[in-house]
Amino acid sequence: MALFFEFHNETLRPYDQRVKSLIFYRSDEEEIIARRILEDIRVKAGDKGVFTELKAYERFYIAEAEHQLRGLKMEVSLYDELRQMYGSDADIRESVLASKLNGFVSGRGDVEMLEKVLAQSALSSDSQERMRDIVENPSENYK
Repeated sequence: MALFFEFHNETLRPYDQRVKSLIFYRSDEEEIIARRILEDIRVKAGDKGVFTELKAYERFYIAEAEHQLRGLKMEVSLYDELRQMYGSDADIRESVLASKLNGFVSGRGDVEMLEKVLAQSALSSDSQERMRDIVENPSENYK
């Protein structure tokens, strides 16, 4: 849960009720931990407010296709290479590699984390260099 809050701004008001910040919990223990963390954040946030909600996990819904791997799709050459590797958009969406690359493209992660992913990938040297450029120069790339 700490990783969630490291990359999350809980004070941003959702612009739409379909897109909200939620923490799903599966047990009483998880709920207690999440409530404690959110309460600490509320105290620190003060007048800004905290818009992250807690909800019991019931069922997982896959996001609509246009919302899947949005950042990675903007990197056309990378996405095309993944399409060649995996064969279809559906298989890319199920790919752990694509999910990780999407996170990096969207500004999450550092060079050390990226290098571990790249070492286990079958990406071309051009795609690996593009990923390094994205992570090393985030202000010049998509966020």
